[in-house]
Amino acid sequence: MNCAAANIDVTNGVARPQIFAFDTENALINVTGTASFASEQLDLTIDPESKGFRVITLRSPLYVRGTFKSPQAGVKAGPLIVRGAVAAALATLVTPAAALLALISPAEGDSNQCRTILSQMKK
Repeated sequence: MNCAAANIDVTNGVARPQIFAFDTENALINVTGTASFASEQLDLTIDPESKGFRVITLRSPLYVRGTFKSPQAGVKAGPLIVRGAVAAALATLVTPAAALLALISPAEGDSNQCRTILSQMKK
């Protein structure tokens, strides 16, 4: 892990991250959503963003929902289904090799996002 940062607002017993991020060698992971201390409920989304050029990436946002005592975690299927549908359409309409285009994750800027994350903490 390169770095981690969290800036969490708590209002009326509900925690909302302004920034909750982990920077690793392979991904920048952002956490959004709420945690209610009054009702002891979680509704969080964990969104990994690939770093570097990946020929095949099936990363999809994750969720954590439910109570503090019995949280339920899983994969948000929507983005993964869309990526698979686009790959199938490209394979059918163009060529099977074109299906890989839907699974490519291009690099976005600097591989180490610590400076960006920490500058957001100052705002």
